[in-house]
Amino acid sequence: MKIFLLLLLVICCPVYSSEVSLTPVISPIQTPSLTPALKTGRQLLPGHVIKELATAPLVGDVPVTMMLHIGIGLPMRNEEEYKKLFDSLYDPNSPIYRKFIGPEEYGEKFGASKEDYQAVIDFAQLHGLKVTNTFKNRLLVSAEGTVSDILSRPVGL
Repeated sequence: MKIFLLLLLVICCPVYSSEVSLTPVISPIQTPSLTPALKTGRQLLPGHVIKELATAPLVGDVPVTMMLHIGIGLPMRNEEEYKKLFDSLYDPNSPIYRKFIGPEEYGEKFGASKEDYQAVIDFAQLHGLKVTNTFKNRLLVSAEGTVSDILSRPVGL
């Protein structure tokens, strides 16, 4: 299973020149299930720093008390089924034309499994992050923590 970490704020400790465009970063971690990740400790995210950020000049450190807000995104399941549903929703000849599904049904059909979603929540909390929001579609978990919280634990970010 692929897990994606979307960093809403750059969580690297160094502060880089304002000349660099800091766009959100998406990084995949390949793992068959989230449960083994909880047992192995630190998880490194290969390729999670964009080229522009990696080569930007170092300006200074972020204060350890700075609060960081992150979103942990999970991939959609059943993408072929989703594509068929999407096409049908916008086909005027389809019996389900414009009959949209709600976030709960979306989560059941296309979101992460309840077990994987809970494993992401547990992982964040286990590593000192406060989960600030969960979503019925089970595609995103919002969390926050200070730079100190994140750096003092083996989150691997």
